[in-house]
Amino acid sequence: MPAVLVLEGTTAAEVAAAAEQLLHARDVAAQFQRGRAFDKSKGDVANFARVLDIAAHLDGQSRFGAACMALANESAMASA
Repeated sequence: MPAVLVLEGTTAAEVAAAAEQLLHARDVAAQFQRGRAFDKSKGDVANFARVLDIAAHLDGQSRFGAACMALANESAMASA
């Protein structure tokens, strides 16, 4: 939504400084979203590493394969 900012009695340098600050403020939401996505991806990788670690310990144990896959699916769903 467009907005109008009226700066009366200011110099061109002050207007330029205000415009720069507004441009930085506009980017705050996008930066927050990128940070949240990065944190989520770190958690997803950590969960995946845990599941792979469990799968490595269960290597050769075919009776636990289904349980390991269920754990991997639940971990993926929890982080979604």
